Amino acid sequence: MALAELFFYAGTRAHTHTHNSALHTLKKEITVEVQQSLTKIDTRFGRLVKALRASSLLAFLDQLSRVSIVVVAVTYVLEAGDRRREGIYRAWQVINSVHDSQASGGRIEALEELVHSGVSLGYINLEGVNLRGAKLNGADFANARLGTADLSGAQLKGANFSGADLRQTNFVGANLSGANLKAWGWLNNNLSDADLTGALGITQERLDNACGTDKTKVPPGLRKPSLCGK
Repeated sequence: MALAELFFYAGTRAHTHTHNSALHTLKKEITVEVQQSLTKIDTRFGRLVKALRASSLLAFLDQLSRVSIVVVAVTYVLEAGDRRREGIYRAWQVINSVHDSQASGGRIEALEELVHSGVSLGYINLEGVNLRGAKLNGADFANARLGTADLSGAQLKGANFSGADLRQTNFVGANLSGANLKAWGWLNNNLSDADLTGALGITQERLDNACGTDKTKVPPGLRKPSLCGK
């Protein structure tokens, strides 16, 4: 290799080495500056959050969220009427769909829904239907047909049976306290363990046409019905 070429090669290598060192140094400086900038941004962001917490903006947003909750609650209340009507309609659909069946078939829940909604069950035909354990306190069964229905264990406190047909209706363990039992049909009813405390329309003649147990509760001044099975 000629002497001139050797000097040119050596100069090129030195220049390349110097260039690479400069790039490395520049890269290092940029990295440091970026890290410092990110640190500053993070610090300023933290200060901004603290400032917002102390400002009225967050207080306003908090009040806004509370107002939103109130609006949702008011909307729910305003739509309650529609939901109630839909519930009543569905309950009647269930009752009508099992009209000819003596099994419950969801009828108990439907009747409870109607009673809870204050709907009268007057004139309804539930002859021979299984309504054991139904919660029907305060139900209006005026003029209903309940002959041979099974209402054993049912909650019927304060229910209205005026004019209803209750012939051979099973009231074993039923709570009939305060109920209006001025029914036109009353014959061979099983009142075992039933509570008739304060019931209206109960006469000694009606109790004599029924049977019960020693745990049967009757209004004051009346004798308990004879024991069932005797």
